[in-house]
Amino acid sequence: MSNMHTQSPVSVPRKTLRFSVAAGVLGSAKLAVLIIGAVAMSCAQPQTLALSAPQAFSHQRTFPVVSRGYMLSFSRTITTANASNVLVTSLTDGRGRQVPVSLPGSVSTVLLDGSVNESDHLILVGQTTSMSNSGDVLRTTGFVAEVDFQGKVKSVVDTGKYTPARTCASGDGTYWTLGAAMSNEGNAALIAGDDTNMLRNYSPEGKLLHSYMPRSSFRAASINLLPSGQTFGATNTKVYLSCSSSSVGVYIGKPVNLWTEVRLGSGRGAQWRIRQLPGGTVTGLTHSLRGDVYASVDFANETPGLYRLDLSAAKAIWVRLPTDTSAFSNLLGREGDSLVHLIGSRALAGAAIAQQTQPNPSLYKTAVP
Repeated sequence: MSNMHTQSPVSVPRKTLRFSVAAGVLGSAKLAVLIIGAVAMSCAQPQTLALSAPQAFSHQRTFPVVSRGYMLSFSRTITTANASNVLVTSLTDGRGRQVPVSLPGSVSTVLLDGSVNESDHLILVGQTTSMSNSGDVLRTTGFVAEVDFQGKVKSVVDTGKYTPARTCASGDGTYWTLGAAMSNEGNAALIAGDDTNMLRNYSPEGKLLHSYMPRSSFRAASINLLPSGQTFGATNTKVYLSCSSSSVGVYIGKPVNLWTEVRLGSGRGAQWRIRQLPGGTVTGLTHSLRGDVYASVDFANETPGLYRLDLSAAKAIWVRLPTDTSAFSNLLGREGDSLVHLIGSRALAGAAIAQQTQPNPSLYKTAVP
């Protein structure tokens, strides 16, 4: 978004955006990689890629996400370290790697999201329950953990009442989280006084560098950041966090309908209200390397499709992009400057995985001129 500062974004109080420098199924459905060219107009026929880790699409794991050339899926709740906790699948050779994850001192851990940093380490976020120092009281807090592919925990950040629910890794080794004090949601009085910053930026060592977007600045109905799926249900707020080479972006769907973007070089931030698509639900979102924002959108009565978020006006709009695929659904993330997504007649919610009988989708690469 090279012109984002020349447009007319929604005016935001300085307190809300005090930015500083930072870097930044299945069944009959098919997985595809969409190459984004200089102008995304129409797509060529998909090319098949190999995937030798069909267990990535198991109802025993979360709906997959894509990060820095890998596809991640994991057990939502962890009580002991075992080889099936986190599955990391390379999009280069299709090989899967099982990573045992167990946080020190944890009795139970709930994983909400994960990403891969430039060191090929996992960044995992969620909530963990541990015993107090006296050993007689259980304490539940948010956490951010860095874990290598062998399962060795490199660092754990205790985030207290702030529960990070989304994460993405920037190109300079820092990483970002989006979260909230979950216990305040649903209570208007608590939300009004909640200055917990939802968007946070951490150093590679786990030090909090910057934080922005106080929860009290969104005086709307409850924002449920918990992921959609079997564990937490399918009616949660559609929320996405995405890192590109030049910015980090936050999409918050109904009832907020807002796009927030931070420029990594200058630290400037801006927000746009988004004109919603009638009957449309965003099922996946990511940046391209160039910084454009793409999303898959599902509809109740029409074919799902690929959209680009146009930020050229005061109010952002979704622009549908023509594709040659019969149905573009469930954007999972980005590999280099390629979009990774499913192809199917309908977009699938995370909870739909358990209903599938063919958990080994085909991988495709679709070129865009």
